[in-house]
Amino acid sequence: MKTVLVALSIFFFCKAYTQTILKSGDSIAGSINRGDSNLYKVKTTKGNLYKIVVVQNGIDLEIILKRAGNKDSVFDSPNGISGPEPVEFVAKTNDYALLNVRPLNDSSNSKTGRYTIQYTSQITAADYVKMLKVKEAEKQELVSWVQQKAVPLKTVKAGSGFEDLDFLKPLLV
Repeated sequence: MKTVLVALSIFFFCKAYTQTILKSGDSIAGSINRGDSNLYKVKTTKGNLYKIVVVQNGIDLEIILKRAGNKDSVFDSPNGISGPEPVEFVAKTNDYALLNVRPLNDSSNSKTGRYTIQYTSQITAADYVKMLKVKEAEKQELVSWVQQKAVPLKTVKAGSGFEDLDFLKPLLV
């Protein structure tokens, strides 16, 4: 009897800590029950941006991202039991990131469901820096455009007249 208990304990311990290594481009379908969790490892390179999507099908999931030297990050969109749970992160070290996919701990959540985890892309540190510079330039361009086109209102106080809104007449006719 003792041997059976030890064997069962080892089986459940190994099952609980089995980790699938995700590679760029992978798309893996899985099923999950409330109370379970599935672990995935991603090899990371310092400074790279990683994009992973977990598509929920019939169960509300949360993804816990664990990385060396970082506080755990929780990803859970308000999209219920179907739809994407996007996970994006920048690696701070050359190491592995661990993704723990598990059902949201809520009694109203489905008891079982399916999902697909997709390792959509990895952007190198150099390309990520370029991407950030482009986004910042686009942001500055938008801010500049708004500043040039903005029409200040004198007041929003009732009875103050409408002269400052005259520029809208041609647009409303």
